[in-house]
Amino acid sequence: MSFLFPLYLLGVGAVALPILLHLRRRPPRDRTDFSSLMFLEATPLQRKRKRRLENLVLLLLRCALVCFLALLFARPLFRGGAADESGQEGRVQVVLLDRSASMQREDLWAQAVERARSFLADTSAEDRVAVVAFDRGVSLLAGFDEWKQASVAGRRELVEQALGAVVPGWDRTDFGTALSFAVELIEEEVTAGGASEQENGDTGKRIILISDLQEGANFGGLESVGWPAGTSLVLETVEPLLPDNASVHLVASENVLTLAGEGEAGGDDPGQDDNDAKGPRARVINESVSAVEEFTVAWKGAPDSQVRARVAAGMQRTVRLPPPADGAPAPELVLKGDPNDFDNRVFLAPAAKRPLRVLYFGGAEAGENDTSKPFFYLKRAIQATHIHEPWVSSVIPADVNLKETADFIVIGDAPEETLLGSIREYLEAGGRGLFLLRSRNQERVLEALLGLENPSVSEAEMEDGYALLEGIDFDSPLLGAFADPRVRDFAKVHFWKYRRLQPGAEWPEDTKVLARFDTGDPAWLVAPLGGGELIICTSGWHPADSQLGLSTKFVPLLYSFFESGGGASSRSGQFAVGDPLPIRGGVKVRRPDGSEEITANSESYYAKTDLPGIYVALDGEKEERFAVNLAARESRTQPVSAERFEEAGLPVAKPGARAESEAAAGAADPAARRYLLDSEHEKRQQLWRQLLAAALIVVFVEMVLSGRKAQPSAAEAV
Repeated sequence: MSFLFPLYLLGVGAVALPILLHLRRRPPRDRTDFSSLMFLEATPLQRKRKRRLENLVLLLLRCALVCFLALLFARPLFRGGAADESGQEGRVQVVLLDRSASMQREDLWAQAVERARSFLADTSAEDRVAVVAFDRGVSLLAGFDEWKQASVAGRRELVEQALGAVVPGWDRTDFGTALSFAVELIEEEVTAGGASEQENGDTGKRIILISDLQEGANFGGLESVGWPAGTSLVLETVEPLLPDNASVHLVASENVLTLAGEGEAGGDDPGQDDNDAKGPRARVINESVSAVEEFTVAWKGAPDSQVRARVAAGMQRTVRLPPPADGAPAPELVLKGDPNDFDNRVFLAPAAKRPLRVLYFGGAEAGENDTSKPFFYLKRAIQATHIHEPWVSSVIPADVNLKETADFIVIGDAPEETLLGSIREYLEAGGRGLFLLRSRNQERVLEALLGLENPSVSEAEMEDGYALLEGIDFDSPLLGAFADPRVRDFAKVHFWKYRRLQPGAEWPEDTKVLARFDTGDPAWLVAPLGGGELIICTSGWHPADSQLGLSTKFVPLLYSFFESGGGASSRSGQFAVGDPLPIRGGVKVRRPDGSEEITANSESYYAKTDLPGIYVALDGEKEERFAVNLAARESRTQPVSAERFEEAGLPVAKPGARAESEAAAGAADPAARRYLLDSEHEKRQQLWRQLLAAALIVVFVEMVLSGRKAQPSAAEAV
């Protein structure tokens, strides 16, 4: 047994006090006057010991009380044992190291690495530690098993190897993914070690997040993190010496299709340049704390294209540049004047024309020239562009191979029974389709494609004569054309008719409602089917059903559906770091750093887009270029406060928690570390509670016995 405050054991010496009190002879309590002793026989005086212990039971109880009090204040604890020897005691900690693009500013990465070293240097031999680097994904640099297998001296080398193996990359920040991974690591380690969360104490498990905590990070999923009891979150914020940051982003160009139906995006931005050149437009955004306001934007290698932009702190300005020089296969925009230049480049890649093949299943009534039919509006909405070569047809051969013939299908009626099997195979193989629910005759189609049991379709009744859309999920990729809040207003689109759909049983798993009518009924749904998905519209776009086909929302809505399905490449050559590129297997890919690799034959996408720049797909003599840029959100570098994590229900440690821990640990003092470990052991064991209970019992027994001794016996009373 050991003691946290051993000096209190000197209090055991106070046990001498009750002993001395018991040895002290008390004078007779009663004196009786007697008339004369002359007639009594004299008795010789017998000498006795002057001091004799009396009431031994009471003495022992009082001595025990003094000892219990001394032990209680000394805070006893048990050290050692198999638990300490196996390393299963101590803290369980995960160090999360942010390696996103914003950590490339100034010396942020050096600060983060130093903070990680400092935390890891404070660990004791009994602690268990894992080190994780993260951006949008996570990478385990050193796991719990590696930490426990390494010797105490070898752990420093393990840490240095782990930290030296990672540098900040170019991907965006995702706190939800990182914290979820850290929680899983801790729960797995605690379970594997045979220790419960309660045994590890309230401070036994910690997640140390080392980051610039930028506001542009993805905080989604924090609320859903299953935070285990007894685990705390320590936030370590690294800050640059100069918080200034400005960024440049592509707005629109002749090589980028604008789907929002507003012409060139950003036309109403304040401070817009009046240059009439037909080049692309760039948006310069300046952080609210920036001291720099003067910037220039130009094509790389073309100083004559330079455009000046004065952007106040917290503001943005859109400028138009002259067209890039002829023969520039991959122009690059460069922003100058910003002290933190990690987000000062934008790469552009001309988009190659892609086929857009749409098959319409509408039977004999397809109505190419009939303004009352959906096909009339569908065919006229899909027009040739600089990146699309459309082909829309309602003539479907009986032996059609949809996978080779169509990029997207639209079901406007009930197809023939012989085609339903082909449609289902097409969707399950990864195809996408749009289903217009127009009549009860289509119940069998839903039953065949989605496996619904006895679905029911009925005409909805509307009290006001029309319905409006509400609850539109603009965050869905299927509605990506309406990401800008300025183009989200569907209030002027009236729906005269729609069908109420009852599936008869449960919808397929992961079926989502994209929009509802103001009556609460679903308007647009998306149901997964194998590798593909089927979008269901319970009202048509033709005039008999709604005003949608005549509204400005119709074309961007269709293209948004097409792009999600991969039919019309939405991407026009522009991607963000981490996004997969539509490059099929067996094709050579030249990366921005000049290296080349061939995609696996089984792959349909190239996913290794970890660098910004131009990726070139070399397929024989054919070349296709893809521009990969930094995600725009990563440029929002202002740090958030701890309240942002606390609002999600995460137990954030107090700002001084680490300082107090370091002061107690004494950084490199083994005795101080031993004291810190003893403190944790004592807090878990809490032996003082048993001592306090024993002392109270002794006090009670002593009071009872003392009371009885104080009462005169019956003989004395007589």
